[in-house]
Amino acid sequence: MTERGERRKAELVETAVDIILGEGFAALSHRAVAARAGVPLGSTTYYFDSLEDLTVQALVRLGGRFRAHAEEVLAGFEPGGERELAAALVRMVAGPVGEPGALAFYERYVQAGRHPAYAGVVRDWNTDLVRVIVSLFARAGRDVDSDDARLALALTDGLLVNAGGEGVADPEGAATTALAAALPRLFPA
Repeated sequence: MTERGERRKAELVETAVDIILGEGFAALSHRAVAARAGVPLGSTTYYFDSLEDLTVQALVRLGGRFRAHAEEVLAGFEPGGERELAAALVRMVAGPVGEPGALAFYERYVQAGRHPAYAGVVRDWNTDLVRVIVSLFARAGRDVDSDDARLALALTDGLLVNAGGEGVADPEGAATTALAAALPRLFPA
């Protein structure tokens, strides 16, 4: 593929990411990507074998953003008390996109359950998050293994989904407060 072709393909993937973040997976189609990118419909079908292929590539790109964000949170983490650790964990898991992007983050779980081709991407994404969470806990002076970190990820995910689903005005704040109370019980210092 030419350099220009690679750039066009990358632009289409970014457009797909924007649609997923802004409108959800159901809004993603070859037609929607082409219209938003201002290219002929044939461009999307030329670069991607199927909508599933385009979606997988968009999820990989989005996962890269989340991993980079988690690494940034880790790099900026200053150990303190339970609240600081909980807040860092929530920021890490909530990601860089804010509302409504957080909805897309959780929608990926449902979509992976419906589309097995997405499951590997979601698994890799979570594996990377678990690795960063282990490092976060280590910086906070806590020795946790990957199973513990996976539990912390699942708990944080659940708290954020619950707060968002209940219409809590500040889901990240609510999740941080609940997580700060749970961390000493689950992962004592």
